[in-house]
Amino acid sequence: MSIALNKEIRRLIDETREAYGQYDSVNADYAAFASMALSEFKAALGRPEMTGQELRRLLRKAETEHRSLAMPNASWASFMARYVSQNVNQNMNAPAQVAHRYQEELFEVALQPRIIPNGEERR
Repeated sequence: MSIALNKEIRRLIDETREAYGQYDSVNADYAAFASMALSEFKAALGRPEMTGQELRRLLRKAETEHRSLAMPNASWASFMARYVSQNVNQNMNAPAQVAHRYQEELFEVALQPRIIPNGEERR
């Protein structure tokens, strides 16, 4: 990602974080709040197909990573911008695909005939 793009993402993150901080009674985390600016993030990241769910997942992963580093002097917005820039093109649907595969497997198991104690099959 280019430096200009990283600065644009940082600007978006700064703006959405500032707006988020102005609302005391928001019933959402930062990622959910920031996803209201989805169209701006799509344009800045060059990902017109990005969904709100993908953006929220990416921002939450970035927040979790920042917390795990325990670097109080590190700029939160800079870290977030760098993380988002570097990880935006990873397969954001992987958890959804895993969940879908799991549901398919459960469905297949449910369709398999069951043998009851007297030896009969039941569906």
